[in-house]
Amino acid sequence: MTRILAAPTAAVSAFAFAGLLGYTAAFRDSSVFEGVSALRLMLTLLFVAICVAYLVWLRDTMSSAEPERATFVRTVAPGWPFLLAAVLSPPISSDPLLYLHYGTMALRGVNPYLVPSDAVVTPFSSFVVWYQTCVYGPIALLTYALSALTDSPIAGVLTLKLLWLCAHLLAGYACFSANVERRAWLTRAFVYNPILLLAFVVDAHVDALVAAWLLWGFVALQRDRARLSLLLLLLATLTKSVALLALPLWFAWVLSRRRYALLPFGVALVGGAAFMLGLVLFPTASAWLSLVNPVPNTGRSIQHALTLSAPSFGYDGAWAARVYSSLARGAFLGGAAALWLRAVNARPYDAFALARDFALLLLLACLFVVPFVPWWYSSLVLAAVLFSPRATLIWPSAMTYAVCATITLSAGSGLSRAGLVSAALAIVPCTVMLTWAAQRRLRWSWAGGTEK
Repeated sequence: MTRILAAPTAAVSAFAFAGLLGYTAAFRDSSVFEGVSALRLMLTLLFVAICVAYLVWLRDTMSSAEPERATFVRTVAPGWPFLLAAVLSPPISSDPLLYLHYGTMALRGVNPYLVPSDAVVTPFSSFVVWYQTCVYGPIALLTYALSALTDSPIAGVLTLKLLWLCAHLLAGYACFSANVERRAWLTRAFVYNPILLLAFVVDAHVDALVAAWLLWGFVALQRDRARLSLLLLLLATLTKSVALLALPLWFAWVLSRRRYALLPFGVALVGGAAFMLGLVLFPTASAWLSLVNPVPNTGRSIQHALTLSAPSFGYDGAWAARVYSSLARGAFLGGAAALWLRAVNARPYDAFALARDFALLLLLACLFVVPFVPWWYSSLVLAAVLFSPRATLIWPSAMTYAVCATITLSAGSGLSRAGLVSAALAIVPCTVMLTWAAQRRLRWSWAGGTEK
């Protein structure tokens, strides 16, 4: 295992990818990821090669013996070249600079949940392309403000990268702590997953911190520390609102185990946090809505495909996308309610099952509900699936979605017909895998088996 992780060819591919990204950042603009070019093709092929090497490593080491005295440091140390390459790589997206812009706004006493990003000039404002109020939670805003103290785009992004690298390793340690039987293999599978490294460290997305809160929340629940678990899941939600999907599942865990004395604590903690934040940061309904503020773009989604296909088939694409979105949200809420009731009635419903259900809900939301789905949204799905041994059925779907959604290395939006390719890559292969998983689950149920 160590020999494969430290293979010179894999390290060379990683550093070549980092070098090409550096060349792009220094001599080209980000539009290289919106069109067809030799540079983008080389980056894509390098990324595919890294993913293939990772998948081959997973297959070849899945049944290998675990080290007798594995520690976390010894487990992750052989892959240090990949971590170094990830830190040295410049981000693909401009999101880290948007983080620093919001952080500077907060340092100046401007509430970014009420004031849009284009209303304030900062050292980072020239890099901002999203002109809206902040969609990230107050915990994320605190880290942005700390990083923005550098007052420099390069130093600020490097600070964010180092913070998220620490968060990524912390999440990896959660995998190491939770899964004793396969801890070394699973920890390496998590820490050196190319999609997670690309999203968390290369592109410096705050999802790294969300993943760390979530996974340690699952670990706390596994150790029957329910109050600490809810606190960590709440911190994840206050970092990025997508983690809100995990909170109802915590209450399902409480009800499934008939721990009714925990219900008042849970309601008081969540309600109290909302009340205090309303007094400090979210004085109006529009401020709260900022956390789920949808961007006008569509990308890598069924809505995007409907919009782009409209001229060819002669229908109103915007209307079709709106109708589909309404139907998809209703279906998703119904499915989420059914999944929640299933969790309540499960005996037992444990932390691994909760992580699996969170991953499934987020995957379904990304595939069928959310109109604009950047590739890094797949990282939280993948993090929860890699953590949970109960997610064996949706693991292939999650990995397929992560690779296919990431492979274009772009937002996937825009009016070009190439957007149809991005949407099809993200949606079709994963939908096929999910259908296969659902059929297999039904066969197990009819045969009287249980899901692993």
